[in-house]
Amino acid sequence: MENQTSKKILVVDDDQPFVTALRTFLIGHGYCVLTASDATFAIRHVSKEAIDLVILDLGLPCGGGFFVLENLRKTRKIAQPIIVSTANISAGIEQKSREWGADDFIQKPYDLEKLLEMIRVHLK
Repeated sequence: MENQTSKKILVVDDDQPFVTALRTFLIGHGYCVLTASDATFAIRHVSKEAIDLVILDLGLPCGGGFFVLENLRKTRKIAQPIIVSTANISAGIEQKSREWGADDFIQKPYDLEKLLEMIRVHLK
């Protein structure tokens, strides 16, 4: 197990079985994990907590992932890395995510080890 207990990750996704599995995986690698199931709660968490990294699904209730990206980057001007995680396979979705403020992008379903490597790179 890695010693990442000081690193706090916010997982924003409305697929609860997925969130539970991802949370368990990340905790197993020593991260502190908070979760939000919609855009409103995601923005509240980032406003109130010292978050080190956000893993953000685009298909969210109460505004959607692009609303969260816009709010966090333009309104709140947060500097924390944001990794967009989506099952959306539309052409240009990765480019659009980056244009709206995502630091990285991973297509669902994804390899957890690949996500873990992205997290490590962004939290160095």
